[in-house]
Amino acid sequence: MSALAATHRDLQPHVDHLPRVVDQLQDLAAEQSRGLVHAVLDCIDDDLLPHLQECETVLYPALARRAHGDDGVIRVLRSDQRMIAEVRHELRALLAGDLDDRARLAMRERLFALRLLLRGHIVKHDELLVTERTERGAPTVDRKAA
Repeated sequence: MSALAATHRDLQPHVDHLPRVVDQLQDLAAEQSRGLVHAVLDCIDDDLLPHLQECETVLYPALARRAHGDDGVIRVLRSDQRMIAEVRHELRALLAGDLDDRARLAMRERLFALRLLLRGHIVKHDELLVTERTERGAPTVDRKAA
């Protein structure tokens, strides 16, 4: 599961960059805005989606075994994933249309929402990974990350 934690460390700079993207959208021309949002979507497609698939195949089965039938945590995490997918879809739909001021404002709102969802995802998963290591008796601090 340390690979999942490493992925979170890799994703964090992208999440931290989203407020700058939002600020830039306010001042850029339509085509520049389009390119900036495409870059965010490429990051989602190339980095985040494979990570979420790994969560489905590694983290969630481990949680299910530990939960003994109580899948509440997994339902919450999957709900987050659905919301991330919805924001991704909304951004793609906005890119397909005319990028007037109203559309760019909507894009900025979606990017703020995406940042909050991703931060929540990382915090929740990191807490679960710490809990997993603690329950196995492993150290709770990843010395390589510190």
